[in-house]
Amino acid sequence: PAPATPAPADSAPPVEISLQKVRSLWSNVRTRAEGEKVSLRAVLSRATVAALAGDVLTLRVPDSSAAELLRGNLATLRKAIEDVLGRPLTVSIGARPRTRSRRRRRSERLDALRAQEVRLTRRSEAEAP
Repeated sequence: PAPATPAPADSAPPVEISLQKVRSLWSNVRTRAEGEKVSLRAVLSRATVAALAGDVLTLRVPDSSAAELLRGNLATLRKAIEDVLGRPLTVSIGARPRTRSRRRRRSERLDALRAQEVRLTRRSEAEAP
């Protein structure tokens, strides 16, 4: 029988990572990806690491156009992640749901207050002798 050969170095167990570790190394991932494609700088600056479930890393971006841009460059992003974290991850990209802006909420509250003022004024005029 042939002597047993040691396992190649490539078969080492995958590096354990946590969401906290990914978040702490995210700027390094960005730098690596942006070094490959400068066009990713703006979209990656607005991307946030949302979750890590097993081997699936979820990123959130502000809108669907940013999500599409990242999806079109997944190979570059995956390579940067593997280079920095020492293991490959599947990347899921989602756009944050649109929320009303602070200015819009203020405007809506002001409109509601004005409408309430009009109702109160009409009521007091109707009750006046």
